Amino acid sequence: MSYLVLARKWRPRTFGEVVGQRPVVRTLQNALRLERVAHAMLFSGVRGVGKTTLARLMAKALNCLATEAEQRPCNQCDSCRVFNAGSAIELHEIDGASNRGIQEIRELKENIRFMPVVGKYKIVIIDEVHMLTTEAFNALLKTLEEPPAHVYFMFATTELHKIPVTILSRCQRYELTRVPFAELLDFFRRVAAAEEVAVPDSALEMIVREADGSVRDGLSLLDQVFSFGGRQVTDEDVRQMLGLVDRQTFEHLARALLAPDLARCLELFDQCYRAGLDLKRFAGDLLNYFRNLVVCRQAGRAAGLLDLADRELAALEEIAAAHSPETLLYCFNLLLKGVEEMQYATRPKLVLEMTFVRAAQAGDIVSTGEVLGRLEQLLAGLPAFPPTDGAAGPANGGVAASREKGARQASDQQPAASGDGTDAIAVGERQFTDKAAAPDVPRLAEPAPELPAGNASPAVAGRRELEQQKTAVDDGPKKVERGEHDANDPAIAGADGPAHDVSGNAARAIPPLGEAALLAEAPTVSAAAPVEVNGAPPAGPAAKMGPVEKSQAELSSGGGRDLRPDWDGFVAYVRQRKVWMSPVLDMAAGAREEDGQLLIRYDDLADCKLLEEPENNRLLTEFAQDYFQRELTVRLRIRGSSTMEVGGGEMPREERRALANDPLVRTVVEIFNGDVAGVRTGRS
Repeated sequence: MSYLVLARKWRPRTFGEVVGQRPVVRTLQNALRLERVAHAMLFSGVRGVGKTTLARLMAKALNCLATEAEQRPCNQCDSCRVFNAGSAIELHEIDGASNRGIQEIRELKENIRFMPVVGKYKIVIIDEVHMLTTEAFNALLKTLEEPPAHVYFMFATTELHKIPVTILSRCQRYELTRVPFAELLDFFRRVAAAEEVAVPDSALEMIVREADGSVRDGLSLLDQVFSFGGRQVTDEDVRQMLGLVDRQTFEHLARALLAPDLARCLELFDQCYRAGLDLKRFAGDLLNYFRNLVVCRQAGRAAGLLDLADRELAALEEIAAAHSPETLLYCFNLLLKGVEEMQYATRPKLVLEMTFVRAAQAGDIVSTGEVLGRLEQLLAGLPAFPPTDGAAGPANGGVAASREKGARQASDQQPAASGDGTDAIAVGERQFTDKAAAPDVPRLAEPAPELPAGNASPAVAGRRELEQQKTAVDDGPKKVERGEHDANDPAIAGADGPAHDVSGNAARAIPPLGEAALLAEAPTVSAAAPVEVNGAPPAGPAAKMGPVEKSQAELSSGGGRDLRPDWDGFVAYVRQRKVWMSPVLDMAAGAREEDGQLLIRYDDLADCKLLEEPENNRLLTEFAQDYFQRELTVRLRIRGSSTMEVGGGEMPREERRALANDPLVRTVVEIFNGDVAGVRTGRS
């Protein structure tokens, strides 16, 4: 008798010998016990998991002569012995790939009409049933739906999706899964022991891994290994016979890539290459190893997701725990890209080597969240405001720094950009009281920064003249009448030192505003009244009107003011809030302020067509009122036509008034004994 391979020798003869597939086996046994066996059954799954075997077991159990259903098939009765010998005339086993036409199905339908000769039922098993033609399936439909009482159909297929739905709906389907790693390993141990061959578990694990859940594939490999190694099989025998790479090689290679140790990595790869392995298979196995690393690092229960031996799983968990998920995922992506490039490369070895170089140079990858967290920790240790040069004095350095910090935190000033070098004109001053400062510490006024010659604007020059006027006042009460300030302030400090009230205590000092402070204010025109001494009008230099007063007087007289010096700053202000609106404003031929109106002149109506839309009108009015800090009404003037008023001005105006009268704002004004210099409703 010829040699019987292990795949046929170890084919199960009872339901208890089936490896894996416990749910399917239990269902079939219960169907036999309860006599609820379907007349048509379809077994599907990957190769070598027991589809045809279960169909034969059901055919043998249906004709078994045992009285107890739990004992079927008994393999003792005449019917079971005939089935085991392969000579049962009631069993019709057909290969769907060879008998796939409509003529074969017609002959089958004629044969099953007759009653069985020996057994109780006729069993029709069609293997690879998906190979039948559409005509053959259609010819089988009616018989499959209502077969004779003595006929059972059993189909097996590896491609369930190719079977027509009309056939599927007439069958009871059983989907078989891959056999788990542990069960297949235990089965191979029993086979090796029964065949009297000594095989270590490490070698059996390699065979199980190559079988990929298929019992027949694993038995074929095991049979080949037994022939190669004889009665004593080693790990090296399995690797040489199957052309495999030791799993420890992948472990060492992964450690070298993640270390990173490029020299060790290339050395290991060169050893595998010289051993004659298949590069594409090696790259695929290495990619799968890094996939397992990612799963171990990300998933809490990796043992349920990875069908591996305990020793290999422990090594994977150790390597994965030593590196961040981002690092492992980045290396996996690099290897995946390298494997895809190898499919079309003429020199796949070079592609894989360069992939190793890129992976080794990557190093540890830090997540974006961790980088942001470190940045926040770094910024938390820095001071809120860097020290300034004016706070160097030992007597008043701490007080000046505190006052400067308080003024910056309390104000909502915003610098204005000027395209032609013209300085923005400040809204006015704000008076703040440093409540936390000790009363016995004198507060010295901060000196105004010097401006380079030729760069001082008329507004800054006017402010300097006001500071000189305040310095020229000798004694007596000082009173500054300004629309932005509290007129009842008891004392205002001059530039030479702190002012004192009648009790002799140091009064609050208002530092003179230099060009930096003026630029920090909102860019608008401020009315500054002359300083009165003892109720009399100022004399001498104090009587001269500075540029700020001249500008205000010019506006009050209705003569208007040309806004070309401030126009570039206004356009830059708008560009930060509405990018598309700034080019429209750049096309303006001119801009002028007259009697509370901002007149924007255009040469062509098409240039300002977008500004006529209600939403754009409201935004432009809001930007103009925020920038110039006045209740302006925007009008468009087109050359050769009448002036058009841009609507939407009332809404920003009412919103600004509501914000100025907000209870919280009024409370802050009272605490700091100041006044609201301006309201900005746009983005800060």
